[in-house]
Amino acid sequence: MSANVSCPHCKGLIATSPQHAGREVGCPHCDGRVIMPGAAVAKPAVPSNPLDFLESATTTTPSNSTRPATSVSISPKPKATGKKFKWSDIPMRTRIAFGVVGAMILFVAINSGHGPVGGGSGGVMTREHFQQAVIGKTPQQVIQAVGRPDSTALGDTQWMYYDKTKNPTTGQNDEGTFIRFNSGVAVSVEFGL
Repeated sequence: MSANVSCPHCKGLIATSPQHAGREVGCPHCDGRVIMPGAAVAKPAVPSNPLDFLESATTTTPSNSTRPATSVSISPKPKATGKKFKWSDIPMRTRIAFGVVGAMILFVAINSGHGPVGGGSGGVMTREHFQQAVIGKTPQQVIQAVGRPDSTALGDTQWMYYDKTKNPTTGQNDEGTFIRFNSGVAVSVEFGL
């Protein structure tokens, strides 16, 4: 129920309503500030969790409006289920793609001489350094010094490394470096083109 209040500045009448009780409003006649009579209406408390407030918030329109009332609702964030990752949860097409990419990476690594199966370690070496690293060593010591061979022949008595040594005359990598074993130790090294 509304009532009229007289403005103390211009004596004009101001219509009041319960929602303005206890609040300061501007006079529509003189722009003077007037405190409306009555007890202030308490504002609703804002919850400590903003999501709780949004979940319960409702926006309504005045009864003379043609817009329908709308309700705002936000779902809480889903909680972790603690479910562990399993490959079987991934679609088969994705698993196949991972397998193909992995096989391609392994193929390139092996064929570039830097994979786990061959290619040695430490990169390209001078012929002299390579020879010093392998002569008189057992196969295991050779692997530790220069890495696994790219290929073997004659019952593992001859090992071959590709692009492992550099020709000092041309500055090009030797296409093949051969180690010969006798009685379980490396006895000779031959350098290819």
